[in-house]
Amino acid sequence: MSGKIKALTSELDRNGIDYALCEALAVSVYARPRATLDIDMMIEADSVSKAVDDVRKIGFDLPSDHMKFQNGAAIIHPFTKIADSSG
Repeated sequence: MSGKIKALTSELDRNGIDYALCEALAVSVYARPRATLDIDMMIEADSVSKAVDDVRKIGFDLPSDHMKFQNGAAIIHPFTKIADSSG
């Protein structure tokens, strides 16, 4: 998992996109380690289009349309990257 996080954050950093780790991954990094298989990040709305292009370059794909919550106040854009068992 750490290799995928590094690749993802390096790509976003290289392209000047601000992000924040959140959910279980953030708890694992900032507090108490916890098992998780996904990477949850928050990205500002005006950077989402650029972030989509950037993460596709490193093998992440957008498998479905976005999901809106709280009348559009929160929008989730799920991405998927299939990985082998080596992490």
